Amino acid sequence: MGWTVAEAESFVRFLHGGTVDDVGHRLVEHLEAVRERVEEMGGEEVDQVAALLHHIVEDGQVSPARLASLGVPSRATAIVDALTRRCGEAERDQLRRVMATPGAVRVLRADLAHQLHPDQLLRVPGDERERTLHRCCRILDELDKEPELTFW
Repeated sequence: MGWTVAEAESFVRFLHGGTVDDVGHRLVEHLEAVRERVEEMGGEEVDQVAALLHHIVEDGQVSPARLASLGVPSRATAIVDALTRRCGEAERDQLRRVMATPGAVRVLRADLAHQLHPDQLLRVPGDERERTLHRCCRILDELDKEPELTFW
């Protein structure tokens, strides 16, 4: 069967409850906002679970194999793995993996939409805000070159 959104929310609150990003914002708030956006975009529950878990592997807390052993659905685990940047990996290589993984483009777009939301951007210091804008727009431009993958 796999995890429900409620189970994934409990798990990320346990792991990330006190975690804040570089500018002091609670990571759980970001994860929940991305999940909500995935739902608004028509994402299935398994995609929403992946949205909640999308920082877990990159932050080094849990491996994809461990997620699988905990009963996280294989599609959610694959999405999380696709979204996880490897050490030394070129951004384009990661985007190719994301585009080849069902559900991953939707989660990435939801993540970028949250990062680009004016309320979020205003909380980011000027220099970092400009870098965030450029990075997010560059990634969206790459995704837009593959329009059939818009809601994958």
